[in-house]
Amino acid sequence: MGNSTKNLRAMIAAKELEKVKAEENLKSNFNSALESLNPINIVKKSILGFAQSTNVINKIIVVTLAGGVGFLISKLIKNNSKAILNKLSTAIIELGIINYISNNKEEIKDFGISLYNKLFKNEQYHENNSSEK
Repeated sequence: MGNSTKNLRAMIAAKELEKVKAEENLKSNFNSALESLNPINIVKKSILGFAQSTNVINKIIVVTLAGGVGFLISKLIKNNSKAILNKLSTAIIELGIINYISNNKEEIKDFGISLYNKLFKNEQYHENNSSEK
């Protein structure tokens, strides 16, 4: 009879330990769920999801390039002349360049990325090598 009592007590202790672990797990899951429902975290997740979308990033790059080139061309070509022919030719040139950018966005993006890597990654490489010496 002593043996069955020991077994019963061991089983009760095991169940109590299991209960404590389940309670800790439940508390942890509740805190995680509560933290994920925090408005700041919801906004962060939304922004990260939006920023990681390749389609959105490509559109932002194209719009930025087109706007930048349009602005640059208008500053370089346009002068204060009020001649209609001058304004028309400037508008046609702007439209042509913006059309070229939107049709060749992948090549332009690849060129921009490679240029960035050459300018900044190479600089980091030299900084790392000079600090090793």
